[in-house]
Amino acid sequence: AVRASRRVATGADLEEYAYQVAGTVGLMLLPLLGVSEEEDVAAARGPAIALGQAIQLINILRDARPDAALGRIYLPRDEMAERGVDEAAVLALQCTPAYRGLVAHTAERAEAFLGRAERGGRSLPGAGPLLVAIIVELYRDYLTELARRGFDNLSAGGDRVSISTPRKVWATLRALAKVLQPEPAT
Repeated sequence: AVRASRRVATGADLEEYAYQVAGTVGLMLLPLLGVSEEEDVAAARGPAIALGQAIQLINILRDARPDAALGRIYLPRDEMAERGVDEAAVLALQCTPAYRGLVAHTAERAEAFLGRAERGGRSLPGAGPLLVAIIVELYRDYLTELARRGFDNLSAGGDRVSISTPRKVWATLRALAKVLQPEPAT
């Protein structure tokens, strides 16, 4: 569980924290996306939670530098220990190879949630598929930027991992193309 000192014990705790903080927001968005029938809500529940969890995990990665400066680390202690990541080094904003490996692993976890949300978003009514696709593509671009930086989200050069307005526009256009593209036959 997350403690007052802003530490997460395990990977499962991190996913639970992401659910509590943002997965529930995904659920609250379902009526706004036109999902109201009980059967449709049941089908959309998992992807909505996955979208919220992905967003939260990516925001944790985006905000690592300012969070560490405030004494907060949201990466799981057990995974830090397994990889030899020292909490004191993270709080001192030292981006070691072991830390980069943990950030890459967390990015993979977030990408898996994005994939679940993307697949589930296709079945939403109305503009739902497009809205989900835009969010997925935008947040996927944050992961791309993080990878471009060698999974270094602690070093100087910015308080937060971000993407430019042109990249946001491009992500939106990619999302539109994905939604307009017919699904491959299975």
